[in-house]
Amino acid sequence: MSGIETGATADQTGAEIKTAYEGESNTNAYTDAEKTKLAGIETGATADQTTITQELTAAVTLTAGDLCFLNGSGQMDKANSSTASSAESKGLLAISIDSPSASATGTFLMYGEYTTSGLTAGSIYYVGGTDGTITTTQPSTSGHTVRLAGYALSTTKLWFAPDQTYIELT
Repeated sequence: MSGIETGATADQTGAEIKTAYEGESNTNAYTDAEKTKLAGIETGATADQTTITQELTAAVTLTAGDLCFLNGSGQMDKANSSTASSAESKGLLAISIDSPSASATGTFLMYGEYTTSGLTAGSIYYVGGTDGTITTTQPSTSGHTVRLAGYALSTTKLWFAPDQTYIELT
């Protein structure tokens, strides 16, 4: 029987064959550990996935691009740096991706790249003093809050990464 190894037996189990195969170097074996790892990856995931979105309820009618905060009722409202005493500029921030009406569910960017227009490339953006806006002008008025919202990667791409710290101006 040419080609059959000396001492080979016909009674090896599947587990024995699998163990022997996976024990060899450079076999490109698809192991149970790799199968478990792949099963944990969400459908549609990409290698460069860095954007986090969340479905939340709007407190007021919003427009795509509005900078929002999570209010005390668990709804997204327009953020504003001029209200230092509230969560409008201090709490959880997000950008409205769509335009939900009041009490409707919308998609909000919690972190990552946001495509828009009219940005100044390379600039730092702060929570604006008008409801729902961002600005390159750092607030300087007493009673306002200074909080970084993100960075303009280009004239159309904002890296939204709101800082968790803020300064209340007095």
